[in-house]
Amino acid sequence: MMKRWKTPLVAAFLLSLGFAGGSELHAQLTSRVVLQPGDAVSIRIWPDDNGYTGEYIIGSSGLLALPFVGEIQAAGVPVSELEANIRRSFETQQRGLAISIIPQFSVAVTGMVGRPSVYPVTPTQNLYEVIAMAGGFAGEADLEKVRIVRDGQVIPVNALMTLERGVDINRYQLQSGDQIVVPARGGISVRTIFEIVRTVSTLVLVYDRLANTN
Repeated sequence: MMKRWKTPLVAAFLLSLGFAGGSELHAQLTSRVVLQPGDAVSIRIWPDDNGYTGEYIIGSSGLLALPFVGEIQAAGVPVSELEANIRRSFETQQRGLAISIIPQFSVAVTGMVGRPSVYPVTPTQNLYEVIAMAGGFAGEADLEKVRIVRDGQVIPVNALMTLERGVDINRYQLQSGDQIVVPARGGISVRTIFEIVRTVSTLVLVYDRLANTN
């Protein structure tokens, strides 16, 4: 069984993440994130006499088909703008609605974590929250060489320094389709390479299936 990072420093930092928030932070984070075909938008409406509450998938054309509203452009649009467009579209049809909108996209976590896999992520969740979802860092993890792979580009993350010095974790904003790679100390292991290949293949299949449902 792999060891887990359970130092007071890491535990306190991860616990504090749950209290970060506020409308200003939400606006900042959602303005940086764009969704892709296959991503989802969960909408809760009250009162909902017509059963419009539900989860809606962005189609391969990049459009989000909403009941009562019709199709709106979703892929490639900043999440903050998409949320405003959805609210405006519903409110022009019926005033006095309470609307909750939660976009979700997929991020792959591979390498030295407890449960490497593909995870659904919201725009306000950060790197460490997603790693916690994946079971946390394993004892063999090289925290100084964590990487975010995005569209063929590599974003280095010194997670150890970030934790120790209290660097703003929101600087590492996650995007749809990101891969978080946690290598083993001493270099990338065979297991990490295998997990990367397997998880990327799973991510491609998930996107294909979701996109083909519309």
